[in-house]
Amino acid sequence: MPDDELELPEASAAFRETLVEAVGVRTRGERHVACELSGGADSTTLSAIDYRQVGSRLVNLTRVPADPGNDDAGWARSAVAAQAGARHLLVELGQFPSQFAGLEKGASAFLDAPSPAAASPDRQTAWWRHTAGTGARVLLSGKGADELLMSPLSYLAHARRRDPQIARKHLAGWAALWGVSRKDIRHQAAHPGPYRQWLTALCSQGLPAVGWESGPHVPPWLTAPVRDALAEELAAAAAAAGSPLHERAHQHTTMVSLRAIARCNRIQADLAAWSGLKLGYPYTDFQVIEAALRCRAEQRISPYRLKPLLSEAMRGIVPDGNLNRRTKGGYNADTDRALERHRPVLAQLLGEESVTGRSPRDSRRGSTVGPADRCAHGSDAAPDRHVRNLRPHHPPPPCPNPLN
Repeated sequence: MPDDELELPEASAAFRETLVEAVGVRTRGERHVACELSGGADSTTLSAIDYRQVGSRLVNLTRVPADPGNDDAGWARSAVAAQAGARHLLVELGQFPSQFAGLEKGASAFLDAPSPAAASPDRQTAWWRHTAGTGARVLLSGKGADELLMSPLSYLAHARRRDPQIARKHLAGWAALWGVSRKDIRHQAAHPGPYRQWLTALCSQGLPAVGWESGPHVPPWLTAPVRDALAEELAAAAAAAGSPLHERAHQHTTMVSLRAIARCNRIQADLAAWSGLKLGYPYTDFQVIEAALRCRAEQRISPYRLKPLLSEAMRGIVPDGNLNRRTKGGYNADTDRALERHRPVLAQLLGEESVTGRSPRDSRRGSTVGPADRCAHGSDAAPDRHVRNLRPHHPPPPCPNPLN
């Protein structure tokens, strides 16, 4: 794993070259190529690169968000306006099953690990089959870009030694952006100390997950025996821990995050294959990761500018208007609507005793399913569905592809 020592101009040129090639190896020889185009910077970049390589054979797919204040779809239209001949399919809310539809069935019974699609199996399957129906066999996704291009705040600890002025400027910027004190930012950006020592303390003392990486997710509904078993596993891992992935905490944390999203991407790709699709995640290619992480962290991330490395690398490829976008769409409204619609199924799931012998709902003291739990429901559902489905199971028949 490289040191982050290159200045932005040099690093952006290398990043551009490797990302263009990462898209190319997935699209060469394909009659049609699809791209998930939300309108955000990551997906717009892939769409623009793809269009340069396949032209009118590109099919852009955009889900229109529920929140009228989310302007992602407008930015997606703006990006496609510069792609003469390319198709743009916008999926309105209600055309496909909502989030959590089919949750009671699960989607990971024939996989070797919990699937992120388990929380919304009907919606995900419909999306992939819709994409395959366009004639595309390859679907590009921007997943992994946030993990790659958004460095953790621990980068400030190293930046202070390399460029104190920019470190102070960034500290003030993050505090203003998040509405917290500079003291809070200093705490999050503090150097965590030796890796093995930090990991041991995390397991034994339950220290906040600030530093080398995020701490383990321990749902409050786990039973005492399960918690004890987890603690033993963590202690053993800490004792056996060697060196971090990189001596600089922010580089290590970035790689840990990329490994996590790569596992999710692999499982998603396995599921999509049953619909006749090959999912492509160019941002998680090793060469792309290496090129991005060679850029100085304080130059590839900034509280004053969205993903500087990506913006610099895509000059002349992505329309200037999209590169200079200052807004960021959110999708909580979509999830909140789905939570309300599928409240009975979610309440039943969270009220049942699973393999832990204790109900997730128990720890919430009978609270109803609501927006505040939107993240917990998805993370709880995937492993729960996977464990329940560990029995003989026949996967669905593959979707016939018109190109075969």
